[in-house]
Amino acid sequence: LRDARVRECEDIIVQLVDEQEGIVVAQSEPEAQWLKKDKVLAVRRDIGFSHEKLAPTVQAILRRKDLLSDLRCVLLLLGGKESPTQEQIDNAIKKVDIDAGSLRDIRHWWTGDTDFLIERFKPVLWLFKASTDELDEIEKDNQHLKEWLFDNFPQWPELFSEARQCRDDYEMGKATWWKFGDDAQLPKWNAILKKLGRELVRNDDKSGQIEAHIEEIKPLLRGFARHVAIKAKNPDLFLEIEAISQTFQAGEHWSEQWWEVPFEVVLKALCADYADKLPGVECYLSAFENVEKREDLCAIFEKQGIGTELNPYETYRRNRERFDKLFVELYGLYEIWREASELEATPSGAFQAPEKLDAAAHLNDWYLNNWQDAELIKRSFAIIDDYQFREACAGCASLDRIRKHLKLTPERVEAKREALRKREVEKKQEAGREKRTYEVAGTDFVAGESDYKELFERIKSLPEPDAPYPVPSEFTLLKEIPDTGNDKSGGRGGGGGHYSPPPELPELVGVVGEMRAFIYLQAKFKGAVTLDNWVSKNRLKCLPLVPGEQDGTNDSFGYDFSFSHQGEMWRIEVKATEGDETQFELGPTEFDAASRIAQSSSEQWRILRVRRARSKTPKFDWLPNPFKEGFDKYFRRSWSGMRVSYRLKNASSDE
Repeated sequence: LRDARVRECEDIIVQLVDEQEGIVVAQSEPEAQWLKKDKVLAVRRDIGFSHEKLAPTVQAILRRKDLLSDLRCVLLLLGGKESPTQEQIDNAIKKVDIDAGSLRDIRHWWTGDTDFLIERFKPVLWLFKASTDELDEIEKDNQHLKEWLFDNFPQWPELFSEARQCRDDYEMGKATWWKFGDDAQLPKWNAILKKLGRELVRNDDKSGQIEAHIEEIKPLLRGFARHVAIKAKNPDLFLEIEAISQTFQAGEHWSEQWWEVPFEVVLKALCADYADKLPGVECYLSAFENVEKREDLCAIFEKQGIGTELNPYETYRRNRERFDKLFVELYGLYEIWREASELEATPSGAFQAPEKLDAAAHLNDWYLNNWQDAELIKRSFAIIDDYQFREACAGCASLDRIRKHLKLTPERVEAKREALRKREVEKKQEAGREKRTYEVAGTDFVAGESDYKELFERIKSLPEPDAPYPVPSEFTLLKEIPDTGNDKSGGRGGGGGHYSPPPELPELVGVVGEMRAFIYLQAKFKGAVTLDNWVSKNRLKCLPLVPGEQDGTNDSFGYDFSFSHQGEMWRIEVKATEGDETQFELGPTEFDAASRIAQSSSEQWRILRVRRARSKTPKFDWLPNPFKEGFDKYFRRSWSGMRVSYRLKNASSDE
């Protein structure tokens, strides 16, 4: 509760409503209620923060039915005394782990000393020009302070609970701003602190706030960049505008202007960057005028015909994959045509030279539109660079039309394909190749040779696996599964005896596990998970970056996926296994991230176990952060170095 807000209420009513029928099915009037989404503890004013009456609510927050007596003890219900002695407070505090600052606040709270409350309130009183002449002289207990505030400062009830929990002038100023808006904006608050001779405060969270605003409209900005590039008939503009969006920085003095940087300020500054760095783009910036939130921008884009449904990077990837496939076939037809025409072979090999491909094919416009075969063939001709072949194929807009136009018989084409197949078979017969061949999702994969990108496309085409829906506070109950030796032979030809996996197998299982996890998370979180949220380097093995795409991957994060869902940050570490193992290696970065995030109330670190990862039907389990307090209701944790094992706490029981 340390980061929560406390709200004193005259009444609290909880209703269960049948929305379809428009009737209240049930109703209660609790003395306290926890609002998890908003992190607010609502307390009826007349209970006076009674420990006994608060204890059941705190018990419910913690979801522990066995804690009521302990909570009453820790909350200092000592024989019904509402004002315990300092010795009793100290004895009770020994039962909990608490930092020095919070310990000091608790002492102040329960001993009735209001010095710290007065210090918190002074800037607020000065801000609203309330008289503070008598403030230092009033008797130092809560009742006298409340009476004085009631007479001198009518807004006090809304801020009194904040003053009791705010640890410094920064927190008090932000709480005041939440209540009174621009009347307590950051410059005004600092002006008061300066008059009081106190240290000024800054919004050091501005970078994260700006990043959140940009992240929220990233697809819209990509759509805008694509729109401008098409309208201006300048494909290079797409990447140039994207680069400005990706490298946008905060204004120099923003940390001194706002508690939270407004969306419209960020958007206006971004537009100024566009105009300053790309002369000629100003005429397109009207789409950003008078925009205060994302919904406004969506509406204007729709009205102006700025499409955002296509992801330009996906468009590039699709065009390039189709082009690669078509070019190989066309080049094969070109070789057959040269032989049939008894012309001297002039194999360009240009497709293997990216620099020539870039120059000939103008790659920047590959982001803008989905191409048809006619456009792909036109660009292929530019790379083959044989005017005789181009003239021979004039007017042909498909490979099939080229075959017929050049009168290449099916037998001749098939003979050429057969020669290619023979060469492929010869490659497969290379020494050791069979040992590196593994079955993945029902097809063969050759470690070190096969393409992860093609494997990912095959796996995406499989039916969605039956898997549990992720719930923040729930985990998969592990069952004792007999060791069947599933997939323990590694590559083909693996023998018996003590099993040691081939060196390439752990990487294969890990990459395939993340592929499966990505598809699963996309299906379950419905739009919250995109390629940008796959942050491990394995993502690049499955879907390499295209030119201009920002690389947000890093194996030092300590997790593989990071995304926001319903106001909470999820940090997901994928542990893929061959069978049903429950023991995992935690690398140093994972160890650090798990232990750090275990203390956070706004984010969570979880293990997503993908077992039998190489099979057609993998299984998905959610396991808790091993450092999270209270996780061991169902699990028993054991450590060995950096390895953590999960087992049912009472494996033999029905639970």
